[in-house]
Amino acid sequence: MNFLTLAKLSELIQNMTFDSIWMFINYIQIFLCGIVGLSLSLLSFSGTWLIFASAAIFKIFDQQNKISFTLLFIYLAICLITEVVEPFAAKYGITRSGGSKKSEIISILSGFIGALIGEVLIPIPFLGNILGMFLFMFFAIYCIEYRRLNCRHSSIKIAWAGVVSKVFMLMFKFLITTAMFIYLVSTVF
Repeated sequence: MNFLTLAKLSELIQNMTFDSIWMFINYIQIFLCGIVGLSLSLLSFSGTWLIFASAAIFKIFDQQNKISFTLLFIYLAICLITEVVEPFAAKYGITRSGGSKKSEIISILSGFIGALIGEVLIPIPFLGNILGMFLFMFFAIYCIEYRRLNCRHSSIKIAWAGVVSKVFMLMFKFLITTAMFIYLVSTVF
């Protein structure tokens, strides 16, 4: 049984042309870029750019014009919009709850540093990064606001608003990246 399967596989490989091999590699790169892009978006990085790059690479080698330039332009616009919106999410949450400009800046830096620390302290993929990011961000904003206001209740409220806005932005980026990946896969296949 295994011999017949290997014989059929060998025959299939011998009959493949250069174009079909190249398209197969292209399909694999879309799948891998999609998985990595989704993973990056869960870590608060922009996975949308990876999906856009994957679509652009596919367009370069696509002889059947499955991907249009309009789709690439839309993907580029989505990538730019998510990059512009992201810094304002934490800023909006912190400012809306009465936080300072220093807390807005620290929220971005502490989220990144916390994700790295969380990866080391909690070596569970994604969970360590996310917990580290949120806990470190909360603690950093709380310390800055407590020093400024000398009030625990207000400092907790502002820190919590920063973390919640970061959670919503993380979900937004993940959903956008997922939608882009699903649409790309449905267009290509």
